[in-house]
Amino acid sequence: MIETSCVTGDGIDLLQKMLFTLPKRRRHENKAKRNFEFLVEDIFNVPGVGSVVSGFVNAGELNVGANCHVFVGPMDDGSFVKTVAKSAHIARINTSHITSGQSACLALALSKEVRKKLRRGMVVLRGSPTATKHFDAEICVLKGDTTTIRKSYQAYVHILNVRQSAFARNIEIVNHHAAGLP
Repeated sequence: MIETSCVTGDGIDLLQKMLFTLPKRRRHENKAKRNFEFLVEDIFNVPGVGSVVSGFVNAGELNVGANCHVFVGPMDDGSFVKTVAKSAHIARINTSHITSGQSACLALALSKEVRKKLRRGMVVLRGSPTATKHFDAEICVLKGDTTTIRKSYQAYVHILNVRQSAFARNIEIVNHHAAGLP
């Protein structure tokens, strides 16, 4: 326990030292060589600039500019729109390079029609992307006394920056003792 005072500031320096010694939750420097993946968390329309998306660089690196072609999506039909990343900002400071582990803003060259279709949870990618509507997941229900989980059950899932209702098409029961679960 660290004793601090917000009034006098006593103990704040010790608290800061302790917080800076904590290990990082994720090691994004290991993801720097992967394909570029930017998770869109918010969307802005800046006068004179156009569409700006803010978010987190989950993997890879990007050098922005006139020849920096990226894909934004997925759109409602699962497609991605090819565009140019015109500029980038980190903490409101213009930069030409962003890398994994950074929070940043990207200015994108988009038409008004595409700009209206942008939403949180989209991604900006460098390679040739594909979207999916179905996926397999292993889910461990720790306590389910009040809920009956069966085929067609809907749950709210959180995957990275996406928060979406998911529909269980099939459920397979696994022996929890064999899996080492309580």
